[in-house]
Amino acid sequence: FPYTTLFRSLTRMIRYDDAQHEVEKNAAMARVLGAEGHVELESPRLPELPPTAQGALKSVAGPRGYVTLSVRGTKRNRTWPARSAAVFAEGAAKLGMGTVYIGGEEARQVAEEIASASLVRVAVLAGTLSLLESLTVIAGASAAVTVDSGPMHLAALVGTPVVALFGPADPEKYRPWTTRSAIVSVRAPCECVDPDCAFTATGSGACMIELQPKAVLEALARLLAACEL
Repeated sequence: FPYTTLFRSLTRMIRYDDAQHEVEKNAAMARVLGAEGHVELESPRLPELPPTAQGALKSVAGPRGYVTLSVRGTKRNRTWPARSAAVFAEGAAKLGMGTVYIGGEEARQVAEEIASASLVRVAVLAGTLSLLESLTVIAGASAAVTVDSGPMHLAALVGTPVVALFGPADPEKYRPWTTRSAIVSVRAPCECVDPDCAFTATGSGACMIELQPKAVLEALARLLAACEL
């Protein structure tokens, strides 16, 4: 392929701004190609859940429904500890909500650890649903609590209030693309991408370990109150 032809076809440019959200960066590139209007998320048609999943949701839901939980990150320094998640589930029950863990098969072990450590029941649906079925569960939730991962963006897609837990990543760039959200972060200074980060002497994932369940529960309560206004 002649490179001179390629370069001659590049007749428009955009100014790169690293501080922008990833969605804004992608939208800027789309506008160079002629796209117009505002960036909007459009949810696909959601399927009905299998009877077993429906039963699990009904059995765990409280007076205020249920909250979905997804705390396994793509790297270990983005994962919220199982014990912290278990304490969160106990606090969510006091707020009138059950807890449902969703995710792929790779998240099932973490989900089982949380369920075993919690004093309240946690419904484990990780590894049992398709992507669209998981989206149905998120859409029916009172809120979603998730680390910086796919479920965070899925919650934004269907308009479910989402509390996003950030460790090394910059929430300004990667936050959920919705106004119905809250960020909980200790704002690690390094913004590392290395799973072997050494933020403190405790090693990898220290910035996630420092995220306390109390802070997450308080953010959830504030977000739900704001969404109910």
